[in-house]
Amino acid sequence: MELQEIITEIILGLFLIFISYQVGCKGNFSLIHSYHYRNLDPKDTKSYTKRIGMGGMFVGIGVFLIPILNLIFRPDIGYYIGVAMIVVGVVLILFFIIKYNSKLIRFKRK
Repeated sequence: MELQEIITEIILGLFLIFISYQVGCKGNFSLIHSYHYRNLDPKDTKSYTKRIGMGGMFVGIGVFLIPILNLIFRPDIGYYIGVAMIVVGVVLILFFIIKYNSKLIRFKRK
C-alpha cells in the first residue's frame, strides 16, 4: 500500500464522515440531492436526515478504516471490513430513500 493511497483514503473517509455528520446530526439536508428532500413529507425531515447520515457514516468510516486496518493488521483485512461497511452504508441509504420517498427514482410525467 503506497503512502499516496493511504493519505487519499483517509482524507476521503474524513470528508465523508464530515458530510454525514452535517446531514445526520446537524440536519443539513441541502447536502442531499434535491429530489430526496423535495418529495419528503415535512414531518419526516429530521428522522430522514438522521438515518441518511447514519448510512453515510458507515460509508465514511469504512473508507477511513481501510488503510488503517491494513497498516495495523495483515494487508487485506482492511479491504474486507471497509468494503463490508461501505456496502452496509449504501444499502441503508437506499433503503431509507425508498422508505421515505416510496421510490428510488420517480420521473415527472408531462
